[in-house]
Amino acid sequence: MPFSVREGINIFLSGFIKTENMRFRDFALSFKIADKVEDEEEQKQKGIEYPEIHKKLGDFQLKIEKGSFKTS
Repeated sequence: MPFSVREGINIFLSGFIKTENMRFRDFALSFKIADKVEDEEEQKQKGIEYPEIHKKLGDFQLKIEKGSFKTS
């Protein structure tokens, strides 16, 4: 029996045909749904901040000053 378009799309996304007990993909396809695109854009504009870091290993010392960078 053929499937409806909606059922066919859901089967394709899940990678599994339940009525045939057949898996044709090891993973399901999923998509991120974002309600607030503007918030994501604001975060991209703001960037990521990191604190000042001090590390020492034997005679070697590393000092990283506080800073930030923007994602692309």
